[in-house]
Amino acid sequence: MNRSKGAAAILTLVVGTIVIGSFLSSCATAPKGEQAAHQSTITVTDTAGRQLTLPYPVNSILVSDDNQAELIKLLQAEKKVVGIEGSIRERGYYPEMSNKPITGNQWRGLNYEKIAELGPDIVILLGHAPGAAAAPIIEELHKIGVEALCVDTITPEQRVKSIELLGKILGKEQRAQEYLKWRQGILDRLESSLQGLDEQEKRTVLFRDIAFRGTFGKGYPMNQTLEMAGLTNIYDFPGNKEVSPESVVTKNPDIILLGDWEGKFVGYNVAACSEAQKAIQGELEKRPELENTAAAENNQLFVINYMLTGTRGDIGALYLAKVAYPERLKDIDPVAIHKEYFEKWLGVAYQGIWFCPQPWR
Repeated sequence: MNRSKGAAAILTLVVGTIVIGSFLSSCATAPKGEQAAHQSTITVTDTAGRQLTLPYPVNSILVSDDNQAELIKLLQAEKKVVGIEGSIRERGYYPEMSNKPITGNQWRGLNYEKIAELGPDIVILLGHAPGAAAAPIIEELHKIGVEALCVDTITPEQRVKSIELLGKILGKEQRAQEYLKWRQGILDRLESSLQGLDEQEKRTVLFRDIAFRGTFGKGYPMNQTLEMAGLTNIYDFPGNKEVSPESVVTKNPDIILLGDWEGKFVGYNVAACSEAQKAIQGELEKRPELENTAAAENNQLFVINYMLTGTRGDIGALYLAKVAYPERLKDIDPVAIHKEYFEKWLGVAYQGIWFCPQPWR
């Protein structure tokens, strides 16, 4: 009996040793598994057609323009931002990013020394925006061992691709798809409202910059927002340039749209339409011939914040269609949808006036 108990004890000890050894062995290999996970990568193609292999998920990013910052915030990935361009602090709705180091602007130059110090996984650039000149910036970033990712937020097609791309590399794919589903619902309502609109019924528009860019033609990327709203640009040229007031009078636009790129007249920090109205009056004083257009005669001059013609163009198109075809969009309130966008997708309280005047209110 004692021998039997002894044998059983020995057997138990051996089995226990094997089990403990196996457990310790698995524990010893766990860090390797974790390390492998940290070293996992993802290969993607950015909107400039560049194939990149990046760490997955990307955990530290630098934004060189506030258009990109909006998509990052939309995807709830702002905690990954380690460097920003200066205007992000001025916008008022980027509280999580505003305390990050300023690392320069894609348009006026990046601080490569600071970027090297921060060592982000990627620097996000605009790839095809007019004047973006991403190639030389990418070359300089490669010199300091930092990768760039090109996105494009201005045209509808590239905007969708950019949201999907960023969602993929940031581990935010579900969030991206949820937003795109919401966006499509908005566009479906717009398309339904404009269904059957004949080419001859479409209202014509002059699209100008309040500040320095002149007039935008059909070939300018932001013109696609006008087209989504069922509007026809009176100018066919590809980019932007100055045009004579006489030319405008001859083409006689139904609507004159003034873009505010700095948020001085319309935007998050603007509480009333008074400054926008002054800007409209100033445009007429500088170009008195415009008083002879259908737009002036019918009080169809408007100021729009630049985000609503580009990165937020899906919502901007609602504002434009609302003033152009009020009967068709009588059940759509662009401001209410804009408010929902801010509170549901950007996660901040809606404020400001982004489009002036608003004749439907």
